[in-house]
Amino acid sequence: MRGLFTTAYFLFAAGYAIAQSDSLKNVTTQEVTITGTRAGANDPTTFQNISAKDIQKNNLGQDLPYMLDLTPSLVTTSDAGTGVGYTGMRIRGTDATRINVTVNGVPMNEPDDQSVYWVDMPDIATSTESIQIQRGVGTSTNGSGAFGASVNMKTDAISLKPFGDVTASFGSFNTRKFSAKGGSGLIKNIFFVEARGSYVASDGYVDRASANLWSYFVQAGIVKNKTMLRFVHFNGHEKTYQAWNGVSQDSLATNRTYNVSGFDYGASPIPWYNQVDIYQKQYFQLVLNQGLGHNWNMNAVAFLTLGKGYYEEYKVGDALANYGIIDSTVTNANLLRHKWLKNRYAGGVFSFNYNNNKSVDATIGGMYANFAGNYFGNVTWVEGFTNFNPNADYYLNKFHKNEANVYARANYSPVNVLSLYADMQYRFVEMGAHGLDDAQMPVDFSRTYHFFNPKGGISVKTGKIGRVYASYALAHREPVRDDIIQNLNGTAPRPEKLHDIEAGIDITNAMVKSPKVWVNFPVHLNGYYMYYVDQLVLTGALNDVGDPLRVNVPQSFRAGAELLAEINFNRPETTTKLFGIRYSVSYNLSKIKNYTEVVPAYDSTYSPVTALNKVTTYPNTDIAFSPRWVGFVELNTIAVKNLEIAWAFKFIGKQYLDNTQSDERSLRRYWYSNIRVSYLLKIKSRAEVRFTMLFNNIFNRLYESNGYTYRERYQNSDGSVTDPVSYNYYYPQAGFNVMGGINVRF
Repeated sequence: MRGLFTTAYFLFAAGYAIAQSDSLKNVTTQEVTITGTRAGANDPTTFQNISAKDIQKNNLGQDLPYMLDLTPSLVTTSDAGTGVGYTGMRIRGTDATRINVTVNGVPMNEPDDQSVYWVDMPDIATSTESIQIQRGVGTSTNGSGAFGASVNMKTDAISLKPFGDVTASFGSFNTRKFSAKGGSGLIKNIFFVEARGSYVASDGYVDRASANLWSYFVQAGIVKNKTMLRFVHFNGHEKTYQAWNGVSQDSLATNRTYNVSGFDYGASPIPWYNQVDIYQKQYFQLVLNQGLGHNWNMNAVAFLTLGKGYYEEYKVGDALANYGIIDSTVTNANLLRHKWLKNRYAGGVFSFNYNNNKSVDATIGGMYANFAGNYFGNVTWVEGFTNFNPNADYYLNKFHKNEANVYARANYSPVNVLSLYADMQYRFVEMGAHGLDDAQMPVDFSRTYHFFNPKGGISVKTGKIGRVYASYALAHREPVRDDIIQNLNGTAPRPEKLHDIEAGIDITNAMVKSPKVWVNFPVHLNGYYMYYVDQLVLTGALNDVGDPLRVNVPQSFRAGAELLAEINFNRPETTTKLFGIRYSVSYNLSKIKNYTEVVPAYDSTYSPVTALNKVTTYPNTDIAFSPRWVGFVELNTIAVKNLEIAWAFKFIGKQYLDNTQSDERSLRRYWYSNIRVSYLLKIKSRAEVRFTMLFNNIFNRLYESNGYTYRERYQNSDGSVTDPVSYNYYYPQAGFNVMGGINVRF
């Protein structure tokens, strides 16, 4: 709280000073955009801008990845099967740990595991003004480097006039959302305050996979002439029933919604109904946008992110000695344990931007941040046993990470049709941990990394309708905390290196006009080759809390092509869309030159017998979770005034659960189709009411969007060893389901 009060005081003091300044007389009418980490129109990289209007079309309760579903090479997944709770996305086959996500330039990836948990930011879409998705390495960004894509989010721009916005939606699986949002407009042409509160909940498609999510968003500040200072604070609290174990292949055939969580892997006859995950995340940002005279502006953000929570597990007949509970008569008992995570992430980002509106567009920026995390657990209840301290930690380890980066990039146009691009970044990472993990094993390491990431490219305008571009980027990434901990007694994981070549053509202004209809057909076509050295790839297995396990492979690559195109028929007099077709086709070939699989062996007591491990090398094998084909088509029409109807079809190709390219361990190809119907009713001059219906998976397709696998072999009593046995688990998605909502804005 001390930091919050300090921030509020600074905001008030700065606001008072600006309000008293005689030199600031004109009120700005448009916020300076956070440009430091976004690609510009002439930057030779593959990117897509998504507006708030497009985001809100499907915003009835599902997490943000589902609102980005119709973008090239993107695959969504949900543990609960409904898009509410723990959800994720992959782009070009790369998972959340490879997708750099920022909000107002501030990293959202967790510094310890480099992942993004959308469940910690419930309904953030309602407070998002725009999103830019860069595929590939992209431009220099803050936080962990982009190794597949980056998602740059910008929160709501201020409203110059007072407004209110209320949304309510209901649907299948008892899914519901309530949100209210409002703003003061500019008070005395200087001050503003805006706020949003949301509640999202669902029972889930998978058994007991419920989610109860609360969040709020507040921004307040001052704006005058070339200065904007605002305090942004958003908070998310989630309570979800654990569904991260997936559904076994055997259960999938008989009961596709079966959830093993709460049964302690079959040891309990009935589930523990409080097998929940509870976590709260608080984000504080102080954002300054400042004009610095002719051609220059500056953006700076000081940030603080706080997280705290635990998940509860019911264990049957567990050994008390594992938790430091020693008794002469009781050695095993049913118990409840909590595993906690508490962390703090603080720092600042900045960028100085120069644009002379002619030949030069340049940025100098950087970041410094410190992360401190505590990982600990305690036993809160033991059946028939009271002689223990429920507040005692049976394990505790601490992790810290310091990181800093500085970058400079510029776009130079010697002639009007040509842009030359250069981008250089230096990044420093220092991290370490000490203590005991939950298996009472020591955790003690320290690592330091220095990375230099250069980029360069060229963009050429093709008349008045578009451009062609090509670029090269070099990127590096450090291993995550778990990569290191899981290999403390083995080979240390190596940092990764990526060479990324991108080339494409954008046709943005092509149009055919006739007296009755105008037809425009934007086309974005690009190809890429991403060559990795020491890439950390998913093995297909998970640890005990559902996090994926990874291993270095010396040489691997991803190569492919992506097409995104539209054909729009518009009314000439108003340019209102009569009918449109939007479609995308992506082809991705992802290969490991040589992948070595180790299948562990165990004896009758389930003790490892390393001498009997089976080692197999697979040449030129597909990388796990990398579908070769991803595509969609959307047909939409507003032929009837204020009534929009859209039908979408999406296809995802076959994916392998591990890197052995085995059909027995794979996700079958799947497709689904959705319909959206929206009607806008305008009342008086400003008020409007929008009614929306979403009909998802209208053909009731039964499919699985994610999974994992692990293999083992066992020693028989006569000393012989079985063939490897595979255990496959899947995350089934909901069949036909419906959501309906109403939004009132005034």
